[in-house]
Parts: sequence; C-alpha cells; structure tokens
Amino acid sequence: METKKVFLVIADISGYTNFVRQEKIGKLHAEKIVCELLESVIDATDNTLTYYEHAGDAVTFYAESEGNKERAKIVFEQVKQMFKAFNEKQRLLAHELETGNEEVSHAVEQLKLKTIIHHGEVVFTKIKNIIKVAGQDVIIAHRLLKNSVSARQYILTTEEFQSVAGCLGKYDPQKILEYYDGIGKVKAVVYNSIHGVFQNKVAKRNFAKRLLITTQIEQNRLKKSFWRFVENYGRVKRLGWNF
Repeated sequence: METKKVFLVIADISGYTNFVRQEKIGKLHAEKIVCELLESVIDATDNTLTYYEHAGDAVTFYAESEGNKERAKIVFEQVKQMFKAFNEKQRLLAHELETGNEEVSHAVEQLKLKTIIHHGEVVFTKIKNIIKVAGQDVIIAHRLLKNSVSARQYILTTEEFQSVAGCLGKYDPQKILEYYDGIGKVKAVVYNSIHGVFQNKVAKRNFAKRLLITTQIEQNRLKKSFWRFVENYGRVKRLGWNF
C-alpha cells in the first residue's frame, strides 16, 4: 500500500437510469449503447490519465499530480476531449439508429455527460493483482456526483483542484457550495458553457419530426396506461366489486 497526491476524474452519464428502463430499447441493447459511449470517453484520454474503474454509468480515472500546475491544466484539457468524443459517438449512434428505430435514436440524444475533477490524497491498494484507489478524497469525488447543479452536462472542479490548476481559461464558471454528511462543506466551481465542448453535435431533426416522435412516445405511454386500467377494471368486475 502507498499514498499519493492525485487528480481524480469521474465521467458519468446523465439520464442513464431512465434510458436503460425504456422497454423500446431493451436492457441489453441499452447497456451496449452506454458501454460504447463510455469506451469513447476512455479512448479520448492519453497517458496522462489512468482509467481504473467502471461502475454502471460512470468511469473513473486518476493522474499523479505532484502539485504540478501544468499537469492540472493537461487533465482539464483531457476532460474537455472526453466531451467531444462523447458527442461524436452519440451523434454516430443516433444516426445509425434513426432509420431503424427513431424512438431509440431520440432517447440516445437525451443522454449527457458530466464530470468531476478533484485533487487529493489517495491510498493505492492491490487485491488479486487489481489496483484499487481508496480514501476520503475518493469518497468526496463520488459524493459530488449528487449535487445541486441543475444542468445535465458540465465539468465540476473542486476548490482543491482549482488551487493547483489556477486560471483555466476565459470561462465564467459558477461557484457552488455543497454539504455532505460525514464530510462537511465542499467548495467547487461548475463549467457548463465552454464553446465547442458542451455544444452537442447530434444532427438535429426538424421541429415537426421531433414533435412527432415525442407525440408517438406519449401516445404509447397512454395506451399502456389505458389497457392497464381496462385489465384492472375487468378484475374488479369479476370479483363483483362496485365503485
């Protein structure tokens, strides 16, 4: 075991839970799509970031820091590349699915990427030759996935990361303060308006077509609700109950 100062990065897909629950897609197909999107995020990184964990809709990376300002800036640039790779893969998947199943294609377009960047001390352990990264700062990074930010795609950096990185460009990040039981206050800033990073490149259909797809999805939902009501009503009548 050993402890090191590192930059921690978590890339998480917003909308994952609703996406995998959609009957029109199927769990296996949905997970395959999510895995392809996460693989594009992993492939967008170079040797600066080390990928070490995948859990459902998120992948985690670390980079040894040594308190290096330039290395922090490289990490931030790598995260920006993750968004570009995600958007491009999303666009390709949505296009491939568009001719066969427009509802699924539309659902893929609704997925977004959010990332957490933190700086702190971690413990490296090895279990069955698998390297694990643990410690309080790992917990903080993961807890930050649940925050008060209303946007669905963003880069959230903690005060600890910002103190090493310094100015990251002519952006206008939003300052936030989160509170977590057992941790306390966590100061951070949120970037959600970096040109060319959060601009989703999925080819946009015309408004009428999008409205039609949304209407079809809602019609299918209402049909299921109606037939569920009819089925339940029939059961009640067979039992001789009165309303």
